[in-house]
This record gives sequence, C-alpha cells and structure tokens, in this order.
Amino acid sequence: MSCAIVSPSPDPFSLTETIGNTPMIVMNNITKNLPCKVYAKYETFNPGNSVKDRIGLKMVIDAEKKGLLKPGGTIIEGTSGNTGMGLAIAAISKGYKCIFVTTDKQSNEKIDILKAEEFLSSSNFGALIYFVGTVRDLNENKTVTGITYDAKESMVIKSFEEIYEEADNKLNIREKAVFIEHVKGYVGLKEKSIIIGVACKHRDQAFVLSRYIIEEIKKRSPIWKKEHYENEDSEWLKGISLNN
Repeated sequence: MSCAIVSPSPDPFSLTETIGNTPMIVMNNITKNLPCKVYAKYETFNPGNSVKDRIGLKMVIDAEKKGLLKPGGTIIEGTSGNTGMGLAIAAISKGYKCIFVTTDKQSNEKIDILKAEEFLSSSNFGALIYFVGTVRDLNENKTVTGITYDAKESMVIKSFEEIYEEADNKLNIREKAVFIEHVKGYVGLKEKSIIIGVACKHRDQAFVLSRYIIEEIKKRSPIWKKEHYENEDSEWLKGISLNN
C-alpha cells in the first residue's frame, strides 16, 4: 500500500513551460554507417528526466478543458513510475494536490523505484526527511522472526489522507509533500515495513511532520500485525477496531 500526496508550493518559475522544450540532437556514432542523418529528442532534459512529463502535463490540461479538474482539485492516479512524476510536476505548477497509489501486487523491486527519494526529489522544498520502520528481533521478551501485516486498504488510504490534511490546521504546515508506503503481507527480520518521506520548506517543519504522521498512523490506521516467534508460535497483536 502506497500513498503519495503533494500540496502546491508557490514557484516563481513555471515548470510546465520547460516540459517538452527538449533539444534535438544528431546521433553520430550509433548511426555512422547509415546514409542519412538521424535526430533524436533528448527527453532527459524534461524537469522529471522523462518523456512521461509530457503525458502528465497533457493529462492535466485535457482534464481542465473537459471541466474534470477545477481549481483546488485533487488528482488521484494509480502509478508505479514516471507517469506519477510527470503528474506531480504538472500538479505542483498548477496548484493541484496529488494522491498516487500502487497495490501490493507490484514486485518489491518495482515498489522500491517509487520510494520517497524519487517522488520528493521532484518537489521544490528545502528539507527532506525519511523515516524507515523495520522488523526488530525482540518484543516484550519474545524473539521475533517476522511479522505479517493485514489491512483494510481503502480505509488505510483514507486515514493517510486525513492525517495529511490535519497537518494544515494542527501543525500549520500547508506547503508540503508526503510519501507513505506500508507493506501488506509477511515481512522478515530487519526488512522494511513502512517508509515515510516528508518534504517541507524548512527542516524543523519536516521533523515535526514526520513524527506526527508516524504516531498518528500507529494510533488510528487499520493495519494489523501478527508476530511470528522463534518457537514457531505466532500472535495477532491488539490493533485498531473497525468500529471506532
């Protein structure tokens, strides 16, 4: 389960103006045996380093023209790569919020590409903080070998969104980008169970926001865990009630 959210940050430069204005270059060595010149567009010059920036911007413009996306709106997209990056750049420049999700059906390697470093690097903030939670080997004097996580995914995503929105009022942090990923399924010893990436204008805001998010997730997100022990016993720990 992953959730990445961006709040717009005022930017004196329009990133969208740089999308697509990539140079045309002559391919010399690769095509030296051909009887003609071959040109190529150097798409890494896009702000997100990908041709998908064009797609992201086009999707936003098209939605605006059709009246599907209005000022203050939120873009929700299922993505596992550069399309999300392109949408994030377009959204930030145009003042929209974004929520990106991916499922636990993705491979761990693919999900790793979507980690906070890549997502947050596209935002215009001065402080980035990453929190990584791992499975520890001891809990209440019991030797732990792994944890199985289960969750009501739609409710988990909703809780992430609520926690994000509450930061506006409770912490007065309105310009921010947040990436949250929590594993569903079995996680072995020392493996990652949750990653939280936070980007803010200033480092003190980033520290406060990161701590707030992880504490609130532990209090209220419907994620349950079953600990596995060295003697092959296991136990579901007390979690959040769906009736709350």
